[in-house]
Amino acid sequence: MSPADISTGRRSTATSSSASFANPWDRLVSSYHFSRNGEKSGVSFRRFVKRIHAQGFGEERAVTPQAKFLFDERRYRLVNFVGRFENLDEDFAKVCDKLGLGPQSLPHENAARARRPYRDYYNAQTRALVETLYREDIERFGFTF
Repeated sequence: MSPADISTGRRSTATSSSASFANPWDRLVSSYHFSRNGEKSGVSFRRFVKRIHAQGFGEERAVTPQAKFLFDERRYRLVNFVGRFENLDEDFAKVCDKLGLGPQSLPHENAARARRPYRDYYNAQTRALVETLYREDIERFGFTF
């Protein structure tokens, strides 16, 4: 299933809206590195995941399940197009084409430092905790580890 095929309920009433959605396991590793609790502070990734699992998401928008931003309380999708971060350039080209903008380049700003592949950060326990925390994102958008 392509991101363009993902749909629940009615379409947005906006003229045009889109969002890019990231793999929850990869996104949490990025949030870990971005947060002040990352490796430099001595907090392990395992501890970071366990803290989120125990305390919830609170005001931490960077770790909040993405479905919360893309669907309303009745579970209707709020945007016309949902792309995946892993396919950002291709999905951006689809949006530009649909809007009649022709080919556009997407700037790459605020690039993160290179890091290990996200799978290397997980053990069986942290992988399962993320599956619990992000169940709706995983099921709704078909993400796999």
